[in-house]
Amino acid sequence: MSENTANAGTTPQGEGANENPAMEGSQPKTFTQEEVNALMGKTRKEERAKFANYDDYKAAAEKLKQIEEKDKTDLQKATERADAAEARLAEREAADAIAKAAREVAKATGVPVEALRGTTREEIEAHAEVLKPFFAKDAAPSVNTGSPSTEEKGSGDPLRDAINQML
Repeated sequence: MSENTANAGTTPQGEGANENPAMEGSQPKTFTQEEVNALMGKTRKEERAKFANYDDYKAAAEKLKQIEEKDKTDLQKATERADAAEARLAEREAADAIAKAAREVAKATGVPVEALRGTTREEIEAHAEVLKPFFAKDAAPSVNTGSPSTEEKGSGDPLRDAINQML
């Protein structure tokens, strides 16, 4: 096999022999099979040396990816918790603002806070205007809370007596 030759980097003489003008006058170099095998072996060793630590790098990259995923998950969890807390805070602030508006409208109109409904100040004011006649000072009936007179027959209950008088 040592006598087998290979023409590396040359073309057959019949096909485009004059394509490279620098090689016109020179004879192409021929290699023996052993020389070609040696060159190929050297090239393979060099390529293998480039990737000798590939498995180590691959394992390190995988570990880094797992750490990043874990950190990303923790970051996402923290972000979700912060978003939820901000939403609760916003809800609480809105509820406090509505309660404050209801107190202010109640003070201005004389309608009890407990009777007012609405989600905006305008709704609360409109509801207070509807209820205002029912909570006017003059709207309450006068009830005799004193003791019944001896002249009239009473039941002993002033409210019952007042209702009976109206009927």
